[in-house]
Amino acid sequence: MIKIGVTGTIGSGKSTISKKFRDMGIPVFDADVAGKQVVRADPILYVLVQYSNAGGKSILDFPQRMNELTREATPKVMEKWRQFVKDHKWDKIVVCDIPLLFESKAENEFDYIVVISCPKFILKQRVMKRGKSESYFEKIVRRQIPTKTKERKADFVLYTGLGQGLTNRQFAKLVSQFH
Repeated sequence: MIKIGVTGTIGSGKSTISKKFRDMGIPVFDADVAGKQVVRADPILYVLVQYSNAGGKSILDFPQRMNELTREATPKVMEKWRQFVKDHKWDKIVVCDIPLLFESKAENEFDYIVVISCPKFILKQRVMKRGKSESYFEKIVRRQIPTKTKERKADFVLYTGLGQGLTNRQFAKLVSQFH
């Protein structure tokens, strides 16, 4: 089994690339969804997030709380990933869409790492189209390892934001490496 980690900054196109894998019948684990499940299942983490998100604030406005959430939730999300791998042991390829792959020190979980990269101004446009503020975008970006650093650590880099045609060609080339 080939385990592929897909990572990148918020708005980079991870979900779009993950959907392309799904459309090919390749199982994809979404670490963001798993993280929300972990928080909902843990009363302490749930209260931490709800309390921090009150009054127009976000947990991102409280770095110590965010660090605590990350420290507590990340191992549980990775347990869910490992169970996902076990559940799909007969599949040739599995993909994990994990925004904080490098930040959570999860590199060794994967055979290949794909970084989705996009110019920052396009990232910001995409995030703001989701109804998020520029401040929210900047707080997320500051918490993450710079994209260029991620690119250097990756096995493959896919560039988005430069047209669907280019993204599709890069994706096809990437997938051809595994078939």
